[in-house]
Amino acid sequence: MSLGGNAIVPAAGQLLPTWLRDADWRRRHATLICLAQIAEGCAKLMQKQLGPLTDMCLSGLQDSHPKVGTRGCVVCGEAEKCGDVEAEAAEPADGHVPVRAVGRPATSQL
Repeated sequence: MSLGGNAIVPAAGQLLPTWLRDADWRRRHATLICLAQIAEGCAKLMQKQLGPLTDMCLSGLQDSHPKVGTRGCVVCGEAEKCGDVEAEAAEPADGHVPVRAVGRPATSQL
């Protein structure tokens, strides 16, 4: 049985941002895994959520734990696919930076 994107995306939009602020890096890491899976399976629905999705990607990229930051890169890749479903505008209407323009700074911890 499948819940479908119409059930998952709204619930994820409410829960995942809170989980990304958890003190335990393992929960933040798991949240980004969940987000990547949702973005992969619900690309058309996630297209409407590119602003919040980009915010969560940036949160992952900026995380102090290297495993969380690396997982943030994976989520950015999935988010980019969501933006590729239809052509992206040169300047996003919501003012968010396109995910493909975001990079992860190199660290010696990886």
